[in-house]
Amino acid sequence: MAFSDISPVFALLDGSGVALRLFGVPCLEDNLAWGLADAEGHALLVDVPEAAPVDRFLRAHNLKLDRVLITHGHRDHTAGLKRLLQSHPAEVLAHSRLGLPASTPLPNGGGSFSWRGLEIRIMDTSGHSDCDTSFYMPAAGVCFCGDTLFAGGCGRLFAGPPERMWDSLLKLRALPDDTLLCFGHDYALENYRFATQCFPEMPVFAEGLRQVETAGVEKRIYAPVTVGEQSRRNPMLMADHPEIIRALGLDTAAPEDVFAEIRSRRSGF
Repeated sequence: MAFSDISPVFALLDGSGVALRLFGVPCLEDNLAWGLADAEGHALLVDVPEAAPVDRFLRAHNLKLDRVLITHGHRDHTAGLKRLLQSHPAEVLAHSRLGLPASTPLPNGGGSFSWRGLEIRIMDTSGHSDCDTSFYMPAAGVCFCGDTLFAGGCGRLFAGPPERMWDSLLKLRALPDDTLLCFGHDYALENYRFATQCFPEMPVFAEGLRQVETAGVEKRIYAPVTVGEQSRRNPMLMADHPEIIRALGLDTAAPEDVFAEIRSRRSGF
């Protein structure tokens, strides 16, 4: 079964009294286009890896696309944007440095905006690229984090240094524990295979792998995940965890250097 044939992810959220449906549409080989829909059928979309599956989803659920948010400029997150807008005209918000046509630049240095009366906070979580943006909706308890953070892992450091990415990960880790994290790729299986091999004495990673494998058998995506769960079960978020530090033999290293070692090992896995 192709990844794009897997059923979309659904969850019900309460955004300060506003009923919301969270959805994740599988695209390409392992990408996810995320979005929210309210009870009146208005939709917000985050990233457009390809147009066709998103178009089918919007039509099947009779949704009117109001706005598209772009987390970063890599083609596997933007390639479907132009075609989708032809059939679903919507405002596009993206970092000014991405230079996407007909897009509204996001405010620099953070800030916030609203959709359907709900606040969306802009978080600079760069490190995977030069201008990664995560979108956090406190009332709904959800954060769209693009390729900065994945279940059990994080993005490659195309725009290092490691300190930059570690700082971004700390921003995400600082969100409330029950915040749902919606990431740009489903890499959970390989991430937890790596974690169990790199840290065999830590059963928390083996338990994560079992849960991901169960999701695979059931033909569903291991998403979304919560900040609290990932803070305890994602080695990329645990570079300041004593057991991680001891396992790597880096007792005198700074957390960002421990993180750099974990990320380097994952890249070579």
